[in-house]
Amino acid sequence: MSKSQPPLGNLEIKKTSWGFLLEKNGHTLEIRDTYTFLLLKVLAKAIHEKDLEMLAHLLPASFMAEHIYYDANQQIQDKRIVFISDSPDFSSHFKAIMDDSHILAIQPEYFSYDDTDIFSREIDLIVAFHRFPRKPFFVELNRVCLDRGIPFIKTMMDNVNFIVTPFLLPHESACYNCYSILKRRNHIFDRDTLAPQDFIHISAAHPPDFMLRFCAGFLVVTLVKFLTTEHFLQEDLSEIVLDFKQIDISKHPLLRL
Repeated sequence: MSKSQPPLGNLEIKKTSWGFLLEKNGHTLEIRDTYTFLLLKVLAKAIHEKDLEMLAHLLPASFMAEHIYYDANQQIQDKRIVFISDSPDFSSHFKAIMDDSHILAIQPEYFSYDDTDIFSREIDLIVAFHRFPRKPFFVELNRVCLDRGIPFIKTMMDNVNFIVTPFLLPHESACYNCYSILKRRNHIFDRDTLAPQDFIHISAAHPPDFMLRFCAGFLVVTLVKFLTTEHFLQEDLSEIVLDFKQIDISKHPLLRL
């Protein structure tokens, strides 16, 4: 299934030899680094918009993911991704960016490790997303991925954070159980001391829809980078936390970096 360029309204994106050139509402921005977290920071600093949702649309994790995926489509067309999610809304955003032919999306309660349809061919990556704690599920998923040699990544979202754990690579990186132990062992100080640099904050009891789109896009960028890189990078072994809280929407500052 081919994927056409997504409609982006009055946003114009030009592919260049060094990256992308974006033009919208009189703003022009050159983007030379299309994959790393630095891209998000550059874009947030460079474009000044008063409307928060407009700014969210300008962030690469919402629209750049589709273009990055479009360009990488030929490279990952033979990849098989199993996406396990307990959030239909997040799943719909994820599938809207990814080509459906590449992914099998299911809910955790319907996932069986003995399902021959799922494991009938080699799986390149299992992506697990949840809105609510499911530790026993991830412990079992970790066991199966180790047994079958399948990389997987766990992501979660609560009311204040979107968290992307390191890629868990069987026999190459710490497994889920080891990662959890190491994380607890290393976090001996208070949360503020060890918290990753805050990127985006929004005061909301539940993340609004455009934040789900943003997080889904961010996840797609991360996955495409992983699937199109021959060797995993050190940043693939780092946890990323997007912190949604403490932005004053009425005063509407730009993103706090």
